[in-house]
Amino acid sequence: RAEEDAEHFYFIQKGVAIVTLSHRNKAVRKLGAGDFFGERALLMNDTRSANVVVESDKLEICGMDKAGFMRLLGPLYDKFRAGFKTYEFDDIPINDDDDGNISEIE
Repeated sequence: RAEEDAEHFYFIQKGVAIVTLSHRNKAVRKLGAGDFFGERALLMNDTRSANVVVESDKLEICGMDKAGFMRLLGPLYDKFRAGFKTYEFDDIPINDDDDGNISEIE
């Protein structure tokens, strides 16, 4: 959830989720198998900036803790971090059937 401390990075194995930003109350990205989330807060050493809302009946994820994520990035850390400082989200249409509940992923 947005504004919470970040300790993990996640990969989606199966299912669909929507990323929403609480200050814009709009969906900004649709995630599916092979996509990932949670990287921005770890890279920026910040709280989470978005919510991940499950759209499909089931969402299967796997993840790693912050230490594992940093080891994985290694020397690329600075390049990824610099990219997030200028990243902007686009709005996407949100599903009309959305119940508004935020998923409890962690």
